[in-house]
Amino acid sequence: NTIVKPGAFAIDDMDGDGDIDAVIANSIDYGTPNDSRVELFYNDGSGAFTADVNPVADDTKDYIFSIMVADVDNDTNLDILVTDLEGDPSWFKRTPVAPGIATYDETILSTSIANPACLDFRDLDNDSLEDFVLSSATAGPGNDIVWFKNDGLGGFGSETVIDNTQSQAYTFTFADFDLDNDIDIASVAYNDDKINIFINQFYTLSVENNAMTQIGIFPNPSSGKLYFKGLNSSIMISVYDILGKEILKTKLEHSQSLDVSNMTKGVYFLTLHDQKLTFKFIKE
Repeated sequence: NTIVKPGAFAIDDMDGDGDIDAVIANSIDYGTPNDSRVELFYNDGSGAFTADVNPVADDTKDYIFSIMVADVDNDTNLDILVTDLEGDPSWFKRTPVAPGIATYDETILSTSIANPACLDFRDLDNDSLEDFVLSSATAGPGNDIVWFKNDGLGGFGSETVIDNTQSQAYTFTFADFDLDNDIDIASVAYNDDKINIFINQFYTLSVENNAMTQIGIFPNPSSGKLYFKGLNSSIMISVYDILGKEILKTKLEHSQSLDVSNMTKGVYFLTLHDQKLTFKFIKE
């Protein structure tokens, strides 16, 4: 075994032969630069694994925290995503050469996060392209979750900050918590003793529906009633609490208000179903 002190791994059928292969990396001597190795081990179908002739990475990373595999560039070959607690995350383009042999080209994602923890590949903006999402292991102030938009041309934009309010947001998971057909994020804030949910409020409007950009709710925060602007027909709405639980679903005429006076103080999300819009509001 060429991987001593293994610290992260992922499994998938990397070579398309119908059995599960393994990508393994080690985490050696935190703080010592460029001493980690990433390798792909091919399964021969009987449970025996042989390392690729070429390592994915050798002495280019410090302390590898997470690995996942995904077809980043849509060439039908699975690529490898790696985070390094002491440096920028990377993805490695895998190009098969022969059975048991591939080459690996590294692309580094420049980030403001000093200690990247987990890197995932998800379509956050509903454009059918998977985007990079990165979390932080840094304690104290700093950006905690960021994302990099897939441009559809094989590249990714600069980072966009999702959250900077946590401390050591090591890991996250994804689900449509508010049932509005986009992906939301739940993260673990290790130093805060909290699990936080971030509702994705992204929506896309066609040219003919551009007037919908004027739709809104007010006042916000509210202690009594919420009013709507920009509507000209009846609406079906749902209200969700911070955990994504639906606590109210009703139909209103466009001129009606929503009484929230009996709701507990806190943060809520209001979805207009027909318009596919979600708003965050605070009940005082």
